[in-house]
Amino acid sequence: MFDYYYLRFHPRDKNISIFLTFVEYKISKGELLAELVKDSALCIKCKGGKRLCGRDRCPYLEKMNMFNRSVPIEKDSFCGSSPPSVFVGRYGYPKVKMGPLLPPYRVFRPERLEDSSYWLDKEIEDIVGMRSSMYRTSQEISVKNSYEPSSRFLAASQELALSRKNVVTEVYLTSIPKVKKITSFDSRIAPMGPSVEARKIDITENPNVPKKVDYLTSDIHAKAVTAMVELYMSGIPVHHIVRILSSGLLGRAKARSLVPTRWSITAVDDAIGKELATKVRYFQQLNDVELYRYDHFGNYFYVLFIPGPYSYEMIETWLKGAFWSQDTVLVSDHEGFRGRKDYASYITGAYYAARLEALAYLSRLRRQATVIIYREITDKYWAPLGVWVIRDGVREALSSKVERFSGINEAISSITTQVQVKNWSNSSKLLKELRCQKRIEDYIDKIP
Repeated sequence: MFDYYYLRFHPRDKNISIFLTFVEYKISKGELLAELVKDSALCIKCKGGKRLCGRDRCPYLEKMNMFNRSVPIEKDSFCGSSPPSVFVGRYGYPKVKMGPLLPPYRVFRPERLEDSSYWLDKEIEDIVGMRSSMYRTSQEISVKNSYEPSSRFLAASQELALSRKNVVTEVYLTSIPKVKKITSFDSRIAPMGPSVEARKIDITENPNVPKKVDYLTSDIHAKAVTAMVELYMSGIPVHHIVRILSSGLLGRAKARSLVPTRWSITAVDDAIGKELATKVRYFQQLNDVELYRYDHFGNYFYVLFIPGPYSYEMIETWLKGAFWSQDTVLVSDHEGFRGRKDYASYITGAYYAARLEALAYLSRLRRQATVIIYREITDKYWAPLGVWVIRDGVREALSSKVERFSGINEAISSITTQVQVKNWSNSSKLLKELRCQKRIEDYIDKIP
């Protein structure tokens, strides 16, 4: 009855107007929720962040707290090693809660709590348990206070965000917390432990700041996008750039502001991806059809490069039993040679994370191609770990052994033999165009 685009009116309203073609329907909240339950793709479109079902908390995410490993805090202060990590929330914007993440004790190699490159050989429960051990210390801060911070708490958090190595941090709380076993899950951010209100924080050692990071965060005339691209090209990891942007340390002087971590992840992936695409579009086209594969955490990635001008599509199939899926659901988003201006509302953040790695690979090859990424999510993916799963999964796929094919159909058949949903390629708009639309090269042999 209802199309997804008409469900963006907030379902908590008492009466919601929904426009279908030329007819206006007015329905109650209860009627809307009853209708939403019939949409098997609703949870996948929401992923716990949009609250499309009208609940205050996602029931799927609430069930995940059994794997919490947070240690109770028995006094109003503690000292631990931050990986380093800083989290900026989004609720209450433009006043948000932000602060460092750290365990309430010293740990061996704390950088492994933040850097996803160490997690590829772990199990999901190990990652959830490891990440839930870190407390989210926070204070409420206006996002516009990031330039010339007025509070010592914000200044110390920004100082910590600059570091590339762990920093020993002392935290002073407003009171002894009554900690519940709560782990925060999100479709884009790695799991986190309980939140505690902090009175102040002290960094007990000098942060190790890369020269390029120090230079660009001190440059108050460079745009944030320019700085992000330069940092990436200098070899600064994506998660470090996200942390710097989120802490309000990039951009022109007073235009700087705190950026909720959930938003900054996609902003970094999108900005760097667009910059790489501007270069890739001028490279020579790839010669062969190439296919790369990789799987981890119940996610199966197939990265297909097809000779031709740059375009990109990502297709996801959520099999029944996967974390967000009540039934098997297939969604996709794509862009043409000139990119896209609107948000990839079906794939969401995963779209930009996967695109970044594909474009980085083409940039290294100095080639352009039509890129199709197919991701099949099975019931082994029983907890949301964040968008890093997609970014690292595509990167690992592109570092694996390549398979070359003489034509598109052979590559599609090779993928189809290994996936559970055999008709996945029917939903691809780019494959449909490649099969049906004639190109000028097809007529070269016919020229007299």
